[in-house]
Amino acid sequence: MNTALTRIYEKPAGPSGEPLEPDSLVRDGRFITRMVDRYAEMQSLYIHERRQLDLMEHLWAVKGNDSE
Repeated sequence: MNTALTRIYEKPAGPSGEPLEPDSLVRDGRFITRMVDRYAEMQSLYIHERRQLDLMEHLWAVKGNDSE
């Protein structure tokens, strides 16, 4: 059995082996405002296209033209 994927579902453990619990989210006004702003940005066609172009430029800079 391939155990590489099962490690994803294991709970993280602290230094003495006790399971770590994630910090609870504090849902204050700032959290909701940031979430709504990010959602609105993703719905913007201009910002979506700009991020696609930024990603293509980044991938080109990292990988270059691999067809050589």
